[in-house]
Amino acid sequence: MSVVNDIARTYVRPREVFRRRFGAGAREDRAIAVLIGACVLIFVAQWPKHARDAHFDDTVSLEALIWPTFYAWIFVAPLALYGLAALSHVVARILGGRGTWFRARLALF
Repeated sequence: MSVVNDIARTYVRPREVFRRRFGAGAREDRAIAVLIGACVLIFVAQWPKHARDAHFDDTVSLEALIWPTFYAWIFVAPLALYGLAALSHVVARILGGRGTWFRARLALF
Protein backbone atom coordinates (compact mmCIF):
# COMPACT_ATOMS: atom_id res chain seq x y z
CA MET A 1 0.00 0.00 0.00
CA SER A 2 1.25 3.50 -0.75
CA VAL A 3 2.40 5.98 1.83
CA VAL A 4 -0.43 8.36 0.96
CA ASN A 5 -3.01 5.64 1.64
CA ASP A 6 -1.22 4.79 4.89
CA ILE A 7 -1.41 8.41 6.01
CA ALA A 8 -5.12 8.59 5.22
CA ARG A 9 -5.87 5.26 6.94
CA THR A 10 -3.86 6.28 10.00
CA TYR A 11 -6.55 8.82 10.86
CA VAL A 12 -9.18 6.05 10.95
CA ARG A 13 -7.29 2.90 12.04
CA PRO A 14 -3.76 3.71 13.29
CA ARG A 15 -3.23 0.30 14.92
CA GLU A 16 -4.05 -1.53 11.72
CA VAL A 17 -1.56 0.54 9.71
CA PHE A 18 1.15 0.10 12.34
CA ARG A 19 0.61 -3.66 12.51
CA ARG A 20 0.83 -3.96 8.73
CA ARG A 21 3.97 -1.83 8.61
CA PHE A 22 5.55 -3.83 11.42
CA GLY A 23 4.40 -7.10 9.85
CA ALA A 24 7.10 -6.66 7.20
CA GLY A 25 9.66 -7.45 9.90
CA ALA A 26 12.15 -5.42 11.87
CA ARG A 27 13.91 -3.72 8.99
CA GLU A 28 15.89 -0.70 10.05
CA ASP A 29 16.26 0.46 6.45
CA ARG A 30 12.51 1.08 6.22
CA ALA A 31 12.42 2.97 9.51
CA ILE A 32 15.25 5.28 8.53
CA ALA A 33 13.77 5.74 5.04
CA VAL A 34 10.51 6.93 6.60
CA LEU A 35 12.42 9.26 8.92
CA ILE A 36 14.66 10.75 6.21
CA GLY A 37 11.68 11.10 3.86
CA ALA A 38 9.74 13.00 6.49
CA CYS A 39 12.70 15.25 7.29
CA VAL A 40 13.24 16.04 3.60
CA LEU A 41 9.53 16.76 3.16
CA ILE A 42 9.50 19.13 6.14
CA PHE A 43 12.65 20.85 4.85
CA VAL A 44 11.19 21.37 1.37
CA ALA A 45 7.90 22.57 2.86
CA GLN A 46 9.75 25.46 4.49
CA TRP A 47 11.15 26.83 1.21
CA PRO A 48 8.15 29.12 0.46
CA LYS A 49 8.42 30.74 3.89
CA HIS A 50 12.15 31.30 3.44
CA ALA A 51 11.63 32.67 -0.07
CA ARG A 52 9.01 35.08 1.23
CA ASP A 53 11.22 36.18 4.12
CA ALA A 54 14.19 36.74 1.79
CA HIS A 55 12.03 38.69 -0.65
CA PHE A 56 10.73 41.08 1.99
CA ASP A 57 14.06 41.49 3.84
CA ASP A 58 16.87 42.68 1.58
CA THR A 59 19.51 42.21 4.28
CA VAL A 60 19.37 38.41 4.19
CA SER A 61 19.71 36.09 1.21
CA LEU A 62 17.64 33.01 0.50
CA GLU A 63 20.70 30.79 0.89
CA ALA A 64 21.37 32.21 4.34
CA LEU A 65 17.91 31.08 5.39
CA ILE A 66 17.86 27.70 3.66
CA TRP A 67 21.26 26.29 4.71
CA PRO A 68 20.66 26.34 8.48
CA THR A 69 17.27 24.73 7.90
CA PHE A 70 18.89 22.08 5.72
CA TYR A 71 21.46 21.30 8.39
CA ALA A 72 18.80 21.17 11.12
CA TRP A 73 16.34 18.90 9.31
CA ILE A 74 18.73 16.62 7.44
CA PHE A 75 21.48 16.13 10.03
CA VAL A 76 20.27 17.14 13.49
CA ALA A 77 16.57 16.17 13.47
CA PRO A 78 17.12 12.45 12.66
CA LEU A 79 19.58 12.14 15.54
CA ALA A 80 17.25 13.98 17.89
CA LEU A 81 14.30 11.83 16.81
CA TYR A 82 16.29 8.64 17.40
CA GLY A 83 17.00 9.95 20.90
CA LEU A 84 13.34 10.80 21.43
CA ALA A 85 12.33 7.30 20.30
CA ALA A 86 14.78 5.77 22.79
CA LEU A 87 13.46 8.01 25.56
CA SER A 88 9.86 7.11 24.75
CA HIS A 89 10.79 3.41 24.78
CA VAL A 90 12.40 3.73 28.21
CA VAL A 91 9.38 5.60 29.58
CA ALA A 92 7.02 3.02 28.10
CA ARG A 93 9.05 0.22 29.70
CA ILE A 94 8.85 1.93 33.08
CA LEU A 95 5.09 2.20 32.67
CA GLY A 96 4.78 -1.49 31.76
CA GLY A 97 5.17 -1.47 27.99
CA ARG A 98 6.33 -4.61 26.22
CA GLY A 99 7.50 -3.19 22.88
CA THR A 100 10.94 -3.37 21.36
CA TRP A 101 13.38 -0.60 20.52
CA PHE A 102 12.52 -0.98 16.84
CA ARG A 103 8.78 -0.71 17.47
CA ALA A 104 9.35 2.50 19.42
CA ARG A 105 11.31 3.97 16.52
CA LEU A 106 8.77 2.85 13.93
CA ALA A 107 5.87 4.21 15.97
CA LEU A 108 7.54 7.61 16.32
CA PHE A 109 8.77 7.87 12.75
